[in-house]
Amino acid sequence: MGTGKVSRFFERNMKWLFLKICKYNRERSLTSTYFTPKKRDTNPVPMSLLNVASATETSTTLYKASKWKTEICNDSSISDQVSRTVNRRIWADFSLGVDSEAEANFGIVTGTVGYSAEASLGVDTEDSVSYTWNIPGDTITKIDAGSKAVKTNGEIVKYSRGIAYERTLVDADYSRMEYADKNSMNYYGTCPSS
Repeated sequence: MGTGKVSRFFERNMKWLFLKICKYNRERSLTSTYFTPKKRDTNPVPMSLLNVASATETSTTLYKASKWKTEICNDSSISDQVSRTVNRRIWADFSLGVDSEAEANFGIVTGTVGYSAEASLGVDTEDSVSYTWNIPGDTITKIDAGSKAVKTNGEIVKYSRGIAYERTLVDADYSRMEYADKNSMNYYGTCPSS
């Protein structure tokens, strides 16, 4: 058998096989017992968006919850010291409560805002911190100590297979760390008596 005959033989048999496959597929498509795959999505949802939640931030305020303030005048040329124990507040409030789902949502909120809470959700307590400040000579020194805090609101959006199916408005207010500020200004004179 020459090369041309072999080529025509395979070509004829390939056409016959192709027609058989087409006929089989046509017959098969007339019945409803076969699984028909869903048309492939041209923009598939990333796996990271399947059954997840995210937070959308509306407004965030960073503030200081002051627990103790004082102003100290040192009219001597020699520096002095002042010591104080401050009972500062530590807390974490969230409008969705304190269950495990709320804890997870609170983590999403703090992650979105970018400031972590120093306490677990639902905690409201005090922490005693002792400070000693150096008061330079010929100054008026202002001291302020307490807790740095975050107040934020927005919404938690829950997704299933990339589609948002639930939106919940949330508020959070929590402390994030202690602070102790000292600001000294030169003062050459006699300290006021009152």
